[in-house]
Amino acid sequence: MHKTNLKSNRPTTRGALGDGDLDFKLTYDDAVPGNTVWTFSDVGVGDVPQGYAGYSSLNILCPDELSFHYTLPAGWSATESDQGGMRSLNFYISNPAANGQPADVERFLQSLSTSFTLTTPWDYPPVGSEISVMIDAAPTSGFIDGNGELHIYEFVRGTITWMEAYNAAHARIVNGEHGYLATLTSLEEELFVYGSIAKSPGWLGGTRLRYTDGAKIDGSRAIDAQGNISTDINDYTYDTSIANQWYWADGASENGLVFYGTPTVDNTNGPVNGVFSFFSGWYTYNKYPQYQSIILTSWQESNNYGGEYCLQFAQNGSASWNDLEYNRADTYYNSGYYVEYGPFPVGTGFTGRGSANLEIPLQYDVHFDVNNPDCPLTYPNQSLWTGKR
Repeated sequence: MHKTNLKSNRPTTRGALGDGDLDFKLTYDDAVPGNTVWTFSDVGVGDVPQGYAGYSSLNILCPDELSFHYTLPAGWSATESDQGGMRSLNFYISNPAANGQPADVERFLQSLSTSFTLTTPWDYPPVGSEISVMIDAAPTSGFIDGNGELHIYEFVRGTITWMEAYNAAHARIVNGEHGYLATLTSLEEELFVYGSIAKSPGWLGGTRLRYTDGAKIDGSRAIDAQGNISTDINDYTYDTSIANQWYWADGASENGLVFYGTPTVDNTNGPVNGVFSFFSGWYTYNKYPQYQSIILTSWQESNNYGGEYCLQFAQNGSASWNDLEYNRADTYYNSGYYVEYGPFPVGTGFTGRGSANLEIPLQYDVHFDVNNPDCPLTYPNQSLWTGKR
């Protein structure tokens, strides 16, 4: 058996298909066989959208056969999520006005320290694989769940009621799909959203509110084709004899799922077997000792203090949950809402917003047998045939 490597004599580039806000090329250099390096070039980032001081986030999706190497600029932080053969890299920019201008994003992507390499030498991504990049003025991030499906999250600033946020989430679109108030249904998802974009307190999709006849809010009583619900609190009840369980009021599969069995804290009857919850207090603090530094214990939630029945997240720099009344306007408790999109199928890239997707140029490792008259030339997921010379 004879083996040879087909490689270019010089770096090769391929342009991205952007939506006008982001364009780039991928350049690869295979000077060291099996250790090909891919870098960004000719990066173009559009103007910051009106009403924003700068870009807040940069998200990259790629096959997990590729590892991403970078040096973080000042004011940037990063999180990563790997599942189902895909790798999600998320960069959060804490001060968009100072560190999130188009030139800052371009400089980061084109930096000499920013590159992809093979996670394992000779282990190339499947042919047709893409690198997908999205920039956003709003804080966004992408999480790949245990099924390999993509969830996209966004924090939207604005002090509005829980019902208004429920409706506003439906009006927002990413990857061609409408959003919904985020539902955090696992510790991994909770920690990812907290670690990536949860820098401000805001609404989640959990509540114990019920319609006055006791029915859950689940979209079945939408007041219009967009799935909006009434914003009049008089259409609901939070009486603990009726509104006596916490549940997710929206979501792809968790809509209506009860995640806490009592209206107020009850360490025996509140937690639901096999269902995730993360209320502030000693119960959560003791259940997750490795995360005690991000769990508040000053209040034991949910406590229905003065009548509270909607779920809030990320208060005072914590990852734990709190209950609030629907119209709490104090920005210490409520400065916006968290939106979730998806889940999207395995291998989905970013579309819309400031996104661009590009098929990965590959170096092919070709094998052939000169003694075989019907010699197969093979390389990743492909075969070529040649006759005997």
